[in-house]
Amino acid sequence: VELPRKSKNFVDLRQNKADEIGSLRVEVIQCIGLPKMDKYSLTDAFCYIVCGSEVFVTDVIPDNLNPAWLPLTRRACIMPLKNAYSQVYVGVFDYDGEKEDDDFIGRVVIDTPQLQSGFSYDITLPLRHTSKTYYRRKLGCVRLRLELHWTAGERAALL
Repeated sequence: VELPRKSKNFVDLRQNKADEIGSLRVEVIQCIGLPKMDKYSLTDAFCYIVCGSEVFVTDVIPDNLNPAWLPLTRRACIMPLKNAYSQVYVGVFDYDGEKEDDDFIGRVVIDTPQLQSGFSYDITLPLRHTSKTYYRRKLGCVRLRLELHWTAGERAALL
């Protein structure tokens, strides 16, 4: 019941510069079926959301192969869009501590031209290592909520 609620706290990465033509609200709701990445514990999942030079990091959900980020946790951001064909990358990682390198689980790529402005999308996408290669081993899925908004309307953004 708690998961579908919209986030209360969005980290706003916009800087209101002239080159920003829109924004994309991204919420990481949950991951489903993540692989076990550690020898002695389950996956400690967190996500990076990247668009251009902007980066957002979610909270770490410890010891869970189906982690869920609740609405009051650090799970949501507003990404600035600088062109109509921007891509947003959501990478899922296993946290291994401050002195260790985190394990990459998989990623998804969101093409903003595929989204319509003003609509809210609740989507579940399969994680991949790259967009070009198919792996037989299941990497799990990530569930996201997306909302696209153009500053001066969709037509102006595309021209």
